Amino acid sequence: MPTPLIVISPEEAGGATRSTLLEAAEELKRRGKSVAGVVAPTKDDRRHLIRISSSETRLLQLNEISEETKEKMKAFKKDMKGEMEFHSDQEGATSTYGESTVAVGPFIFDEAVFKWARQELDESVRVDYLIIDEIGPLEIKRKQGLEPSFSQALSNLCSPDTSQRVLIVARKNVWPVLSELYEVEYTTLQQVVAASVTK
Repeated sequence: MPTPLIVISPEEAGGATRSTLLEAAEELKRRGKSVAGVVAPTKDDRRHLIRISSSETRLLQLNEISEETKEKMKAFKKDMKGEMEFHSDQEGATSTYGESTVAVGPFIFDEAVFKWARQELDESVRVDYLIIDEIGPLEIKRKQGLEPSFSQALSNLCSPDTSQRVLIVARKNVWPVLSELYEVEYTTLQQVVAASVTK
């Protein structure tokens, strides 16, 4: 039986646009598979979330990021060593954007959009492929963002009668933590699609 938890990198998912991930989801559907979940592309320099089941898109990132911070992030992604250190100003985010916000380093996210995304995950227990983009320190360390729906999806995989496969997008510095949580297969989208069989 194939390993039900699949992990790929953001680059493998199509980078910031997540275009490859969306194309793979459509190909799985064409092959007779049911697919749901969330994809997090960047458009106009801001992170969005897309519900795969309905193709509805909502703006997740409320603030703009300075050019200096962007350069720092690019350097970190190239090196991928350790953790990128940014101050998370939750108090400032709340005073500027309201109570329904989550501050993560330089980013300010809309908690209402996270809640909307979690509903998609919670309602997708019976699909063949559940895609979760992206899991990072916000979920693993702070238990926010796509939590607790992410953990529930992993719990559902423990059911002996499940045939669902969960595909997670996560940066490589998070992979060791995921490996401690569950048996993981690190692969490519092409291999995932190739392994699918039309019903």
